Amino acid sequence: MFNGKKIILAAVIFLSGCSAIEGGTAENDINSSFEVCGEEINLQELVKEENYYTTDEYCFLALSDGDESEPEARKYSIGDDVNGLLLSQARTVFYLGNDPSGFEEQLYVDLISAVFSGRLTLTGNLYRVPEGPNTGICFTPDSDEWKGLPLIYGKTDKAAPNFRVRNAEDSISAAVPNDGTSVRAKVTIDNLCLKWNNGSASESPDTAEIIAVDCID
Repeated sequence: MFNGKKIILAAVIFLSGCSAIEGGTAENDINSSFEVCGEEINLQELVKEENYYTTDEYCFLALSDGDESEPEARKYSIGDDVNGLLLSQARTVFYLGNDPSGFEEQLYVDLISAVFSGRLTLTGNLYRVPEGPNTGICFTPDSDEWKGLPLIYGKTDKAAPNFRVRNAEDSISAAVPNDGTSVRAKVTIDNLCLKWNNGSASESPDTAEIIAVDCID
């Protein structure tokens, strides 16, 4: 049941700049060393459930360079400062199973999330998604505004996250057209959450709360 998922995931790992995770090849040999984005992973330190291994101590992030050149991700731990944002929560889930060829057991990144403390005031576009899994108000910062700020592993091909607004109240909603067009605005956001999983990207939207909106004519 995992074959299709693992093929997709292997492609994403290749494109995101993190090597497939090298090291031990037997499920019962969990003392083997696995490498993810240059970091050694010890499965004995993680919570195991079937073939899944979870940690809430760290995640993998890249820093945007303001374009779509896919910067390399690395490990960030709870409490790390990421250019003014504090990493306050993190989760990484690994899957240990056969590679797409079906002959060698490898470790794959299955899910990553990161929550940050700290407010940002950014210029970008507010727009409305009328239907689909991410219905509501969204905000996309300008790419140069997000330069040096975090991108979640698996979404490093984007210059900036696309945030679904969690608190789209009447005052915010009234500023956004209903016809799908965007409005330019300077927006203060807080409680950022970046997510990625190896399934549909639409099921793991990045989210934030809007503190203030100043529309730009």
